[in-house]
Parts: sequence; C-alpha cells; structure tokens
Amino acid sequence: MIILALLLIALPLTWLMTRRLALPLVDLIEHGREIKRFKFNNSFTDTGIAEVDDLHHVMDEMQHSFDDLFGLLKRTTAYPDSKARAGYVCSELQRLVQCDG
Repeated sequence: MIILALLLIALPLTWLMTRRLALPLVDLIEHGREIKRFKFNNSFTDTGIAEVDDLHHVMDEMQHSFDDLFGLLKRTTAYPDSKARAGYVCSELQRLVQCDG
C-alpha cells in the first residue's frame, strides 16, 4: 500500500517536472526552425532554465547577424563601381565582426 501511494504521488510530480522542462525546449526548437526558414519574427520569453535561455540568446545573436548581413547585401547593390563596393564591403564586414585588420 505504501509503495502504491508513493507511486501515485511520484508519477504526477514526475510528469509535471518533465513537462516544465520539455515545453521550453519545444519552443526553442520551433525558434530554431523559424531561423532556418529565415523568418526572424519569432519571440521567445525567458524560461528560468539557464541552458535553454543561453541557447535562446545565442540564437538571437545569430538572427541579428543574419539581419546585418542581409542589410549589407542590399546596400552593396547600390554601388555601381566595383572598387567602391569592395571597399564598402570590407569596412562593413570589419564593423560586423568587430576586427581591425
């Protein structure tokens, strides 16, 4: 009887804990799928699970990098001269990756 009572208590608690961990992961996977499709309007709220939140913030940084690179591609088409275009691309890439040389 004691074992049965413990199982009846433990099973719902285990289900609730795994659900609390699984739902943020499912949301993170969906966020990754949206980025894969180049749809950058997916919002994600912090979950309180450090690893999931860290992955989300890294994916947001990647999303912003894609936005910057796509903007760079759009702006480079405005330069008809290839030498001016190359100089602009080099300076913008240096700015994006935050390097000096």
